[in-house]
Amino acid sequence: ANGEESPGSAAGAEMCDESCLALLRERCSVRKCDLSKVMPATHWLPVLLKKPKSELVNDLVAGLTVAAVLIPQGMAYSMLAELPPIQGLYTAMLPALGYMVFGTCVHLSVGPFALVSMLTATGIRVLVPQPNADPAEAVRVAGVLALVGGG
Repeated sequence: ANGEESPGSAAGAEMCDESCLALLRERCSVRKCDLSKVMPATHWLPVLLKKPKSELVNDLVAGLTVAAVLIPQGMAYSMLAELPPIQGLYTAMLPALGYMVFGTCVHLSVGPFALVSMLTATGIRVLVPQPNADPAEAVRVAGVLALVGGG
């Protein structure tokens, strides 16, 4: 009646939405310096690409050596977890590639481990008594176990 909008009115809600959006834009803006904190690869990748080709060969040999170890290791740990060997390739390579982009520590081992594989097999056998007879169900159970367990 006095010309002012009540807090529950459409104009009051619109004003709240605009102020909330402005606050979100201010606090959630993505700047280059913020991106390098989340993805350290944005910092070191340009430096790596400027290196002489002779130094890149050493990095390539190191990467191939790690892959040569991780591939059979991942397949073996997958079989230890009573999963198809192809699942071991995913658990061996994808964490390493993800850590390459998002990781901050130079010296860190990521990927499958024997103890985790044995515990996963134990969890799978609770719900799938014969994992080798139904590998698709075993993979689903392992996926849920990884999501619930944080791994």
